[in-house]
Amino acid sequence: MAEKRLSVLDFKLGNKGFAVGVDVKDSKVTKVYPSSAFLGHLFVNDCLKNVNGKVITNTAEFYQVISANSPGKVLIEYERDEAVKVTVKQVPGGRPGFELHEMELVWYSGGSILGLLVTKDAEGHVVVAMIEDGSVVAKQVEAGDILVKVNDQAVTEKDAARLLIHNGVNKNKKVKLLLERAKKEYPVPNSPCSEMKSNEMKSIKSPDPAGPSKSDTTLKSQMPSAIVVVKSKETASTYTPTTIGVVTSKYTPPAVLPLPPGWKPAAGADPPLPPDVIEVMAANKEFFKIACAEPSMIRTASVPNAPHVVEASLTEKVPEVEIGFDPSPKPLKKTPKRVGS
Repeated sequence: MAEKRLSVLDFKLGNKGFAVGVDVKDSKVTKVYPSSAFLGHLFVNDCLKNVNGKVITNTAEFYQVISANSPGKVLIEYERDEAVKVTVKQVPGGRPGFELHEMELVWYSGGSILGLLVTKDAEGHVVVAMIEDGSVVAKQVEAGDILVKVNDQAVTEKDAARLLIHNGVNKNKKVKLLLERAKKEYPVPNSPCSEMKSNEMKSIKSPDPAGPSKSDTTLKSQMPSAIVVVKSKETASTYTPTTIGVVTSKYTPPAVLPLPPGWKPAAGADPPLPPDVIEVMAANKEFFKIACAEPSMIRTASVPNAPHVVEASLTEKVPEVEIGFDPSPKPLKKTPKRVGS
């Protein structure tokens, strides 16, 4: 006996005209037409519980609810007979970076092909290469899964795996698969930069072999606090490591110009400009008032040695040429002259 499954279809109705194409009798779908907008979503023998909360018993009621909610969305709650039951669980074990999944399929009536295309990779594993859309395992199996066992039997050849699957479907109505899948999430170690404190700067003092003096240089760094090992000058052809500490000093942010009293930024306004930009703008705010000492790049009639230009004139009337009309079917013997030629 098939198992009942209650599902909800969230279907969006378009603005343009569409064909409903579904026959309903006693709350059951009796026919789905090829032109139906619900083709592939509703199937024959689906039992409609309600559509947008309204109980549907026949085709007219179904059409009425669909038309009243177009354009828009409808929620169709229906019950469908499942011919196969699929259970998946994760089991312990597997290689590092992989996880094991055990899948069991039980057919209540008939039998259907799993829709898997398996192949053998370079490492000798039987791998799922492709899954057919709409197959019974399309939602549970992924391309790249390694087929470890079929019905508790280890498989190393793709032909043996196919034979075990087909025998399980046709003879026992049951197939058990053990799949190995690569983990999708890998732990990422903390980067040293993520532990850096942005409000601190580290300064390292390099000691002078002759003793401390005013000539000591201070090296600034933003690396995390650590013990630094440096080498002193060469003494007797050997280096003697010297350990020094790290001196921490607070970072001082750049100065910001004070805002006028009572000033509030407008909604969506840009932040205040930096002081150096304001200084440049203040120094050049009247640059357009200064006369330009360079010669103009625009040529005018007052420019010396400019070429003399004579404008075209059409004051004379151009005589028109009259062509006699010949109604005969013969081609024209006189070629019309171009006006002004």
